[in-house]
Order: sequence, then C-alpha cells, then structure tokens
Amino acid sequence: MKIPKIIFFISIAAYFIPIVSAGASSISGSIVINGSGNNLTSIGIDIGNSSIFFYNTSTRTAIVNANIFVNENSELIIDNQTLIFNCSSPGQYRLETNSNGTHEMGGNSTLIIMNRSHLTASNPDKEFYMVIRNNSAFTMKDSTLTECGFNSNHPGLNIKASYANVTDNVIYDVYTGIYLYHAEGCNISGNDISSGKEGIYLYQADYCSILGNNISSENKSVYIHYSDNCTVLGNAIYAKAEEGVRLMKANYSKVYGNNISSNSSNGIYVYESYYCDILGNYNISSTWKNGIAIYNSYNLSISENNISSEKSNGVYIENSYYCDILGNDIDTDLSSGGKGIWLGNSSYCNISGNDILSKLQGMYLDSSSNNAISNSQIRSLDSNYYAVHLLSSSNNVNIISSVIMGNTKDIRLDNSQNLRLINTSYNDVNIADSTSYLHRHWYLDVYVNDSAGDPIEGANVTS
Repeated sequence: MKIPKIIFFISIAAYFIPIVSAGASSISGSIVINGSGNNLTSIGIDIGNSSIFFYNTSTRTAIVNANIFVNENSELIIDNQTLIFNCSSPGQYRLETNSNGTHEMGGNSTLIIMNRSHLTASNPDKEFYMVIRNNSAFTMKDSTLTECGFNSNHPGLNIKASYANVTDNVIYDVYTGIYLYHAEGCNISGNDISSGKEGIYLYQADYCSILGNNISSENKSVYIHYSDNCTVLGNAIYAKAEEGVRLMKANYSKVYGNNISSNSSNGIYVYESYYCDILGNYNISSTWKNGIAIYNSYNLSISENNISSEKSNGVYIENSYYCDILGNDIDTDLSSGGKGIWLGNSSYCNISGNDILSKLQGMYLDSSSNNAISNSQIRSLDSNYYAVHLLSSSNNVNIISSVIMGNTKDIRLDNSQNLRLINTSYNDVNIADSTSYLHRHWYLDVYVNDSAGDPIEGANVTS
C-alpha cells in the first residue's frame, strides 16, 4: 500500500522597507523633508526641478508649487530667506511639520523660521496655510508672515505643538494671526499682528504667555477658550468688531498691564471663568459696549484699571459671585455714556476704592444682594439719574466710607431693604416704595494720648 505524499506549499512574501535618505524629495506632488541641516537652498538642489521648487540664490527667494512636509526626526531651517507658495486656489499648498505627506508621524520634527525671513503666497486671494503638528519643535523669530490662512478650518499659523516660541515677528494679511490648538506652554511675544479674524486664538492651550504684542483684528483680538493659567501682559490690543480680550471658560487667567480697546464690543469679555485677575491695565475701553463684561463667573479680581465706555457701562457683571472690584478709575462720562458699575443678579462682591464718574448711574444694583461698597467716590452727571440706584437688592448691602454725589439725585431704593450707609455722605435719597428702607450710621474714632503723645490704655470718652 502506497502512503500518499503530503506536500506543503509555503508562500513567502517579500516586504521592501524603503530607506529614506536625508534631504528633500518630491513625492506625489509634495516635498518631504528628511534628516537634519535642511534649508531652502538645499531643497532647491535636492529637488532639481524648478517647476516644483525654484530658488534664486541672489535674492534668497524660493517659489514652490507643492506642499512642504517636515518628516519625523527631521528639521527645516529658514534663515533670512523668503518662501513663496504659488497657490492657484486658496489652501492649495501648506507647510506642515511631523508629517510624511500622508500621516502624522511620531515626533521630533523641527521648524525654525528666523532672521528676517518671509513666508507668503504669490497671490493675496490664494493663500497658503501652516500646520505645526504635535511633538514638533517650532520657533519663529524676527520674521514676517503674510497671506496665510483662508477660513476657520485653515486659519493660518495653526500651532498644535507645545512650547512653541513665536517672537518679534510681523504677521498681517492673515485669517487668524496665531491659532494655538491643544498647545501647552507656548510663548507669543513682541509680535505685530493684524488679522481679518482673531489676532491670537487659544483653544485648550494651557499655561501660554501673550506678552508685549501689538494686536489688531477685525474680530476678537485675543480669544482664550477652554484654556487655563494663561497670561496676557503688556500688550496693545485693538478689536474693530468684537472684544479686545475674550476669556471663555478660561480659569486662572491673568490680564495685566495692557492697553485694550474695542470699537464695537466689550473691551474685555469674561464668561464662565474662575479665579481670574484683571489688574493694572492702563486702558480698557469700548466705544459701543462695556469696558468689562462678566457673566456666570466667580472669584475674579478687577483691580487698579482705567476703564471707560462711551455708550455703555464701565463694568457690567451678571450672575456672578465673589468678585473684587478694587481701586479702579471708571469713567462713562463720554457721549451718551452708561452706568459706572452694573451688578445684575450678582452677590458677595467687594467694591472698594473706586473712583466712578458716570453719565447715568454711577452704580446700579439689580437683584444683587450681600455686596459691600467702601471707600469709593460715586458720581453721576445726568440730572435724570441717581448716583446709586438699588432695585430689588437687599440683605446687607453696605456702603461704607464713601461719597455719593449725583447731579441732583443721589440714592434711589426700589424694593430694596436693609441698605446700610456707614460714614457715607450724600444729600438726597428717594425711597420709592413702602418696603424699602435704609440705615444710616456715623462712627467716630477717638484716640486719647497723654501729654507726651503716648496712647492711654482703657480711656473712656463721653459726650
């Protein structure tokens, strides 16, 4: 009996792993940068095709008809060179890090732009855009960026990498000046930024610093959204259509020593943000809306600022708690003006040491109880309005050691009980209904010294 033969066929597939050499290569209409030491000069040599990448050595200018991708473990340095993307439609080409042109890669991708370099597009209506991906090292210094970004999905300089440094640059004719997305610890300083949308936009970008920039925009100039522990310090900020600075769900933010103005909206807008400091700003102003507007926030400190509004309120606070408004100069004596401070449904606020000059009410409390006002001068210029007006605001509203001075009307109470005036001067009060009332107290501190000028302990004083 024959034993049948069993034959096994083993198929072996051969996989070829490409070895990528250092330098630039053209792949499917894109340029991929590999290895270290790459610059625009070396790209021109490596590509060797002027229809894709043309480099003029005398002007140090490159014109590119392709995307440029800086691969993982690779670097591109643009040093005192000009890079022009020759797009035939908006967003046709981009400059992107940590990418091989198809996929986001593992990291260690470096892009450095410095020393009077300029990145732009050949046609102002056909912009390029930039994406700095996560796990990239990015520095842009002393350079110019124009014609970058064209819509909210392709905003321009889109930084997704932490610890990026963008310093001392000129950025204009862009959609969004700088967009930080999930980027932590970035430094944006010393730049001149002019944009059609936001000047600087942070989204989920914690611990970032915006320092000493000149920023102007058609929209919001500085927008910090879902980003905590960020600092806005020493900037000149102007917004044409929306806020100078918007803090939205941006906790522990610090806005210090800036000059902030908005033509059509609020100077600073704060929404659902906690433990923020707005301190020592030389100017916070608005032409049409509030100098500062705060909604649904708590534990904020607004201190030692110069605040003004031409047609609305100096400080407007709604549905907020435990806010300190300390030592500010608030002026709404401009054009039609508004209220100096308006509290709406807000409680446990400490308002102290402010100098308030208002076209309408100096201070207006609506459904706002358990607030303390002290050591302030509150003035109203319009004879039709009261310097201090309380509406449905009761339960231990205290005004201490202050001066209340209207044009002809000082204080009005509507459905407001238990207002206490302590060592506070005024001339006129209007209690508008039978449920409203106030308590007025004056206290005198007497110090008794002996002939040598030393205090006498336990002395009794009678009158």
